[in-house]
Amino acid sequence: MNTGIEIGNNQCFRLTSALLVYKRNRYMAHNSSDTEEYVTVHDVDVPKDGVPTLGPACPITETFVNEICRNIAKIGGIEILPENILAKDRATFVWWVPAQIQQMYFREGENPDLKGLSGHKFPQPALAFMVNGRSLSVRALNNSERPSASTPLAIAPYWNVGASGGVCLGTARTPTKVSVSTIPQWEKCFFESEFTHPSDARNLTKIPGGFTALWRSLKGKRTFPSESLVQSGETLEKWIMRN
Repeated sequence: MNTGIEIGNNQCFRLTSALLVYKRNRYMAHNSSDTEEYVTVHDVDVPKDGVPTLGPACPITETFVNEICRNIAKIGGIEILPENILAKDRATFVWWVPAQIQQMYFREGENPDLKGLSGHKFPQPALAFMVNGRSLSVRALNNSERPSASTPLAIAPYWNVGASGGVCLGTARTPTKVSVSTIPQWEKCFFESEFTHPSDARNLTKIPGGFTALWRSLKGKRTFPSESLVQSGETLEKWIMRN
């Protein structure tokens, strides 16, 4: 019986341990449920030409978990983080963008109030973006400076963005790699996609007339009015932890 694995031409790993994962459903209030997991590690006895057997169960230690994480990190490689990165783990990264001028696109045919706006340049608020897997979220910053964990965030004043900050990218081609090197591609996906419809965010701006009035007033301007932003009620830290 083969109890090892070969990787490439010169690396051979021998079976020494096994993990067993136990799950149970916990029933909570309001008929909701949650899954609880428990993991044990077992030494594996591999006799010559025999069937491997598991040794007694032992709880997983922090040292064991750290070693696995180090090995996984080696597979993913090391990235040099640019200065605009705010937070990162294996599946998520968060960055901020200073206030800037950007070209925007609108689906004008479905809303006559947007006629003549698509393809023009508009001032943008400073923004915080978050990628989690293949999902994109965005919040606005009240000031064009690097935020801290306690910095209050505002609703990003765009169509296609929900109240929680999640972005509906429609058919836009999103990067498949979870890497900070894809940041320019994510920003391109956001700004080069058409802003087509309001999502579940009720108030995108304090400007009377809402989204269309805001962007119509900003056509050709140089500075985004931060006083028009609607506060989200979350700090940067709470937003990241919620996602």
